Amino acid sequence: MSSINAVTVEIEKFLRSKEPQVLCITGDWGVGKTYTWNDLIKTAAENGELGKGKYSYVSLFGLKLTSGGKIRNRRKFTNTFFRRFEACR
Repeated sequence: MSSINAVTVEIEKFLRSKEPQVLCITGDWGVGKTYTWNDLIKTAAENGELGKGKYSYVSLFGLKLTSGGKIRNRRKFTNTFFRRFEACR
């Protein structure tokens, strides 16, 4: 199974699940992470295959980390995350 097929299978399982879960999709810039997510969630919705009614999407693009791997501006990140999360509720 190719890596794109494996990713697709996992996203589809996530979308069908009725249990609350978190899915993290990582990869280099421009490989199609957002495109794939948007395409699969649209298809699942059209086919009535969504396990939950709502989903939250958070992009960490542009997030700056310290050399120790910590978020540089944690307050800004937290405020942005919760604004986006509340908008999806």
